[in-house]
Amino acid sequence: DLLNSDHTKKILDGLKQLYDFVLIDSAPILALSDAGALSRIADDTLVAVKWRKTPQRKVKHTLDTLESLSKPVLGLVLTNVDVKK
Repeated sequence: DLLNSDHTKKILDGLKQLYDFVLIDSAPILALSDAGALSRIADDTLVAVKWRKTPQRKVKHTLDTLESLSKPVLGLVLTNVDVKK
């Protein structure tokens, strides 16, 4: 309820007036409903995927979930990459 409140929206709107970008880091969208609520109030979404840890089916499910919410996905970020491999 807090994430979808008018107060939270006012805070984000105020931050958007001050900064070019406002980034909100959240728990995985599939783990908590909070991430889904955040995606509803965010303009866009960037999905972080842990290299060799996050199963492809979970990434697909996450993208499908965001698509069902009609949220643009800016892209995917691959984290914890072992550049030697």
